[in-house]
Amino acid sequence: MVISALLTPAFARAADMYGRMRVWIAGVAVLIVGMALSAVSPSLWFLIVARLVSGVGVAASMPSGLALLTATYPPAERSKPIGLWTSVIAISPAAGVAMGGIFLGFLSWRWLFIAQIPLAAVALALAFFVFVEERTSQRGRFDFVGASVAGVVIFAFLFVVNRVSTMGLASPTIIACIAAVLAGIPVFLRVEARAENPVIPLGTFSDRAMTLSIVGRALMSAIYMGSFMILPLFFMNVLGYSALLASFAVLIRPLAMGFTGPFIGTIVNRFGATRMALAGGISITLAVGVFSTVGLSAFYPVVAAALVVQGLGLGLTSSATTTIATNRTDPEELGTISGVLSISNSLANSVGMAVMLSIVGIAGGMDDIGAYRISFLFGLGVCLLGIVTLAAMGRRLKGENASWDGIPDLSLAQA
Repeated sequence: MVISALLTPAFARAADMYGRMRVWIAGVAVLIVGMALSAVSPSLWFLIVARLVSGVGVAASMPSGLALLTATYPPAERSKPIGLWTSVIAISPAAGVAMGGIFLGFLSWRWLFIAQIPLAAVALALAFFVFVEERTSQRGRFDFVGASVAGVVIFAFLFVVNRVSTMGLASPTIIACIAAVLAGIPVFLRVEARAENPVIPLGTFSDRAMTLSIVGRALMSAIYMGSFMILPLFFMNVLGYSALLASFAVLIRPLAMGFTGPFIGTIVNRFGATRMALAGGISITLAVGVFSTVGLSAFYPVVAAALVVQGLGLGLTSSATTTIATNRTDPEELGTISGVLSISNSLANSVGMAVMLSIVGIAGGMDDIGAYRISFLFGLGVCLLGIVTLAAMGRRLKGENASWDGIPDLSLAQA
């Protein structure tokens, strides 16, 4: 996950410069190699290196895939395929959990990787018949310096988030990483301001509505993943569920999001991306409110209903904000904005999981029901901030007379 986050901005920009189909095909090919190496790993360290190879493939294929999708459809129709995209992203890990249990129970762990190879190979073969390469007018040198600085900052940030609870703030390594983040951000901004083809064009964030959509989406996703991390621990450590039962107890959430994905795009198209982004944020917040009364979690149907509402909420918010962000982006930079969406989600998810888990540990430990309540109350506060952000996005779009899907009224602007 770390190597994927490191390289996503670079590959996203490369997709816009050198061809999205080309980068996607290269990414899936590398992913297949990584899975094959994982399947034959003779040792743990070999397996780790093989997973790093797979991370490179994911970093290349994810943003270029979303860019290919959004470029294929006109702005007014993008919410429907984006809903399908969101559905696949949600249901794939759920299917992986179910199939993974079968493989581990009856076969070998190596089949976790072997089984994915023919699926990826079929996708790779179909790409040559289905995809159409979009030619870009972008020219010039790739921003290797910006990509390198961004990689250092992202790695240092993720390292702090994931290790500060175990290593402590006084650790020399943690201090060095914090210093790298603080020093690297202004360096990155300066490099990008001068770059001919910046990895992340700073002008993107001059669009207030787009920035608010990305921030609102990230806040909601952080708490979505944070609650997804600590709920199974609550089921196991407080209610005494087995690990398998706890995993299936929370499985209903991605399944709800996945199976409703095809309809979410239609709903967003019918009622408007701005309204549905806010409705999704409110749904996530209501679910976290139920979790914060964590004593009710002993009555599983109540929690199951909240999980379904939360899954539907993230589906709405993700589809709607992705639609708005891509519709407000220059067609030649769809890969870049896809990378921005991907990396912002990765960083938000990492922070959400790490912070909510740390709060449980600090507030009383994994066996203390009150510690989970405090963590969810923190999540509730962040969700309320997300609602405010999404509402501000809606007001911004309304103020500029943008249409339901975030497209500015060009005729009014020209007049």
